[in-house]
Amino acid sequence: MVEVGAGIFLLIYGIRAGGWVPFAAGSACQLAIGWPIAKLLAIRRDNLHLKILPSLIRMADKKDQKELFYKLAEKLMAKL
Repeated sequence: MVEVGAGIFLLIYGIRAGGWVPFAAGSACQLAIGWPIAKLLAIRRDNLHLKILPSLIRMADKKDQKELFYKLAEKLMAKL
């Protein structure tokens, strides 16, 4: 998180100082550190969504519950 904080500081410093060098360094730092972290968090969120599917199918006893489960599963798969 220090790298992301340093990137934000460089962005703000570059804007206030009017120079493009600190601004570019801050942008590069944000892209190099912040973007992969955001992608990893999105992958983790999708993984958690997929982990609940087996327990949901076990809990679905009736036919209408299973139909709702299959609709949910289709939506999750389409989203990925």
